[in-house]
Amino acid sequence: MTIWNHTNSGPRAKVADVEERALILDVVEIDDQQGVVTTFQRPLCIQGTSVVTNAHQYRAIHPIYGGEKRPILFLCFGRIE
Repeated sequence: MTIWNHTNSGPRAKVADVEERALILDVVEIDDQQGVVTTFQRPLCIQGTSVVTNAHQYRAIHPIYGGEKRPILFLCFGRIE
């Protein structure tokens, strides 16, 4: 299982919902095997010492390398409500 975050993806990697034709902002991490994109809740919410996050389920997430060693784009398909 691969969990992608700021430590193992490109420095300005983008995450896009292909069907909505929109970028997904405030991404914390991406689990491409489970199809989950975790984002910070907006407006930013803190409970105790943690920032609240939301998990968004997709049928498929594909990391795109674009000739780089680390992914620079993640394409998300089929959001599951």
